[in-house]
Amino acid sequence: MRVFQACSYLAVGLIALAPIEPALAQDDEQNVGVQERARPEYDPLGLRFGGFDLNASLEVNAEHVDNLFAAPADSQSDMIYTVAPQATLTSHWSRHAVVVSAGGASNQHDEFDSEDYSTGYVSGYGRLDIGDSTQVSGTVRLSHEVEPRTDPGSFQTLSEPVRYDHQDASISAQHTMNRFRLSGTVSAANYNYDDAGAVDQDFRDHTEDSITGRVEVAVSPRLSIVGSVTGDKRDYDNAPTLSSDGRTILAGVRLDLTNLIRGEFTVGQFSQDYDVGGTVDGTAIAGNLEWFVTGLTTVTLNAHRDVQEATATTATPYVDSRWSVRVDHEFLRNLLVSGDIGYEKRKFEPPVVREDETEYADAEIKYLVNRRVALRLAYAHERNDSSGTPDPQRDFDVNRIIAGIIFRL
Repeated sequence: MRVFQACSYLAVGLIALAPIEPALAQDDEQNVGVQERARPEYDPLGLRFGGFDLNASLEVNAEHVDNLFAAPADSQSDMIYTVAPQATLTSHWSRHAVVVSAGGASNQHDEFDSEDYSTGYVSGYGRLDIGDSTQVSGTVRLSHEVEPRTDPGSFQTLSEPVRYDHQDASISAQHTMNRFRLSGTVSAANYNYDDAGAVDQDFRDHTEDSITGRVEVAVSPRLSIVGSVTGDKRDYDNAPTLSSDGRTILAGVRLDLTNLIRGEFTVGQFSQDYDVGGTVDGTAIAGNLEWFVTGLTTVTLNAHRDVQEATATTATPYVDSRWSVRVDHEFLRNLLVSGDIGYEKRKFEPPVVREDETEYADAEIKYLVNRRVALRLAYAHERNDSSGTPDPQRDFDVNRIIAGIIFRL
């Protein structure tokens, strides 16, 4: 705990001593969120290699968590120390684009070293511009990840966290003609779980393949009508009751109103046909809206509703509904404050009679000392309640306090 307090005092001290500049709303930064806004005097310069720019960072965090195992009672606290490097190489050509990124994190625990883990990823993106109206792009991402103890489908009694490999790949094409924009995407994902100690996790391995067609019709330069149709196939080799074929149809609007709102909101229907157990269907929602309250404040709203599977605890599909509201405010040109609240409800399908409700909230202060150094202080709270015939381990409260420093190239 003394290390965490020292990091906190360091952050407060540097904020007090470093130069502070007043925040000014820029006329040429309309419809740009607070987090994305250019700050020429504080943005890292990176390095230039021919037609590419290299940006990199190293983040060092000290975190105190009061319920490390997300337990319903007898919670255990711990300190977690994280070192997370990241680098991105981006082209700055007049046409076409290439982006390559890689990063990772090493997490060390003060008391419970069985929870130590490392993650990593490498990703690539490429875009080919064919004339002025057509683009073809592709993405690929390979990662090694760890399932959080707070995940609703995780086992709480395992001696160590569940690790898994995740591969994603997609190819998209987009064509614009007059008021119409047509696009299509084909994607594939693979999840491969490692055993957790002596407990086999192969039954959770699965693939997800999908194809999406989308159309946008411009009603005006600021408003478009959008519609999409997605078909997907989920294949669980070792848990056939969860294999399925699905469809999602969405329709809505895309907005870009100067100094007001930017984003997209769609609603429709999902239907997932399981090889064993029938069909799960319902109202589908996908929305992301940014509200530019002032030049210094951005409010972001997210909403989503679809069907997912709990592979570990119940091997049952559930309807997942979630929403969140985030506020970003630029108090000073180099002092950013953010807050986020959210809610998620998971309603499991018969024969499982269970509902999980998760509430979370977090807040962060980020101080840009200069181009090379940034400080952050954050707090996060997560609470989960289960009803019906729940796993008794699914009720928990977790609080985290994080102090960190970011070194930027």
